[in-house]
Amino acid sequence: MRKLATLFCFALLAACGENSGLENEEPGNILDNLTYAVDTVMIDPNEEFLFLQWGLNASAVTKDRKLFFNFNPKNQELELIDLESQRLQRKVSMDREGPLGTGDAQVLQLDNEGKLYMIGLWELRIFNPSLDSMTLIKLTPEILKGLESEDMVGPEGLVTTDGKFFISTYYSKGRSNAGLLVISLDDLSLEKYPYDLGDRLNPFQIKMYEEGKLKMSTMERIFLEEVGQKIVISSTHFNEAYVLDLAKDSLLLKSHHSQITSDQAEKPENSNVESFEELEAVMMESGKQVSFGPYIFDEEGARIWRFSKELESEREGKSVYRNVLTLFDSELNQLGEAKVNSFLVGPNFFKDGKLWSYMNVEDELGFAVFEFKF
Repeated sequence: MRKLATLFCFALLAACGENSGLENEEPGNILDNLTYAVDTVMIDPNEEFLFLQWGLNASAVTKDRKLFFNFNPKNQELELIDLESQRLQRKVSMDREGPLGTGDAQVLQLDNEGKLYMIGLWELRIFNPSLDSMTLIKLTPEILKGLESEDMVGPEGLVTTDGKFFISTYYSKGRSNAGLLVISLDDLSLEKYPYDLGDRLNPFQIKMYEEGKLKMSTMERIFLEEVGQKIVISSTHFNEAYVLDLAKDSLLLKSHHSQITSDQAEKPENSNVESFEELEAVMMESGKQVSFGPYIFDEEGARIWRFSKELESEREGKSVYRNVLTLFDSELNQLGEAKVNSFLVGPNFFKDGKLWSYMNVEDELGFAVFEFKF
């Protein structure tokens, strides 16, 4: 590791959480005396070029945090990076079509047994650990037991680490993001968990019309995170999360309260536009609103971390954002929050008690590594 920065201290504001659906949160702010150090790790590419154009969106890390997988969809190569030696281990050539085809893979995941899951549009491809066998599952009403003809699997997807379930959002009867699907990978049966998140997100969707006809629209991102036997579902606009408890077969809403940022983004005054210029203007204004990042689970520490940001001021044409780090326990009770100088987009994961976050350093692969003390 090469040291980039050493131990920053910040004056923090007190935090007090609110509860909705789970146990009461304890008052106070565990991050009141937060300090942290930031190092950087640069990955040795072994004179190869690593695929960074998607921002590592199609990547995954093994359960033991020793190996990092990054998929290059342009030439169908799987890059295997050793996080211990911090260098490219090898590249695996794959096929787009055929019995070992990757298809239109957009998301990668790994389970506890080392099986590789490639998630594409309405399909799931499961590779064994040696990558010499693949099972294709079409995520359509014809294949999935209980998915009605007017239903459609959404773009989000998560495979539980035990390899038993595929979790996704779904569309139903013209309603986008109508709820969650839990699909058994054993017999392809499913359970539906309806919620109102999709309806609440609709006002944030920006639509562009041309001669009265819808030409394009934005999509509101949904985050899925596995925490033990629970799935945490959240969005960028609300300081809250739905918690799907697979063991208890329940879906509850957990609301939080921040002393530093707003708890909800303001809806755009006009979400219907007729030109790209109007679209960009509305999106720019929306970008000033509070934005909540995904929940990041530290399994070793049994805690959940989240970064958020909100516009603080505009001076001489420059926007200054307030960045906030919030800490929760494994039941999603808020423990504290702190102002920090970074808003991490990802991919992010915990390794050996430290938070690793992807960095593009002059088109070279790096990770910022955070060590928190409080």
